[in-house]
Amino acid sequence: MTDAELLARMSTGDRSAFGVIYDRHAGSLYAAALRLLGAPAEAQDLLHDVLLEAWEHAREYDPAKGSARTWLFVRLRSRALDRLGRAEVTRTRSLGDAHGEVEAASHARAPGEPVDALAVRSALERVDTTVQQVLELTFYGGFTASEVATRLGVPIGTVKSRLARGLGVLASLFGKGSSDGDE
Repeated sequence: MTDAELLARMSTGDRSAFGVIYDRHAGSLYAAALRLLGAPAEAQDLLHDVLLEAWEHAREYDPAKGSARTWLFVRLRSRALDRLGRAEVTRTRSLGDAHGEVEAASHARAPGEPVDALAVRSALERVDTTVQQVLELTFYGGFTASEVATRLGVPIGTVKSRLARGLGVLASLFGKGSSDGDE
């Protein structure tokens, strides 16, 4: 059963579907949380919160916008930024500063992490500037879709549409389909 099907079942209260999602993704979510937060207890707490949130909001998942794995990791990243207090810090920095930090961090990334910042930067330059702006504010700036909509003065639906389009373009540029667990 695909992750998308499991999330659909979770939205109806199917606990066994939640168990399968947990088994498939808890390990990688925990590893990411640990990298982001640095403390095992905090990472476990974040993992718990994200999976509980996934259970409560499973009906919001839209397979047309990306894989279930990506949906879970975006939630994890957002909650981790909240916990680190980084959302407030990034609002006061310019996007140029954030780009530099991401590129610098790419040189210190763990072995085996497949994408580097220069490749991402190059790929971002290939998408429409309105889409690029939404991707940058979301991923480099740490802003939510609602915050991006307010900043750009566009409807939230437009932001979500541009984000989905941008992620689709980036996935095709990096030769990745939506097969991460959704086969």
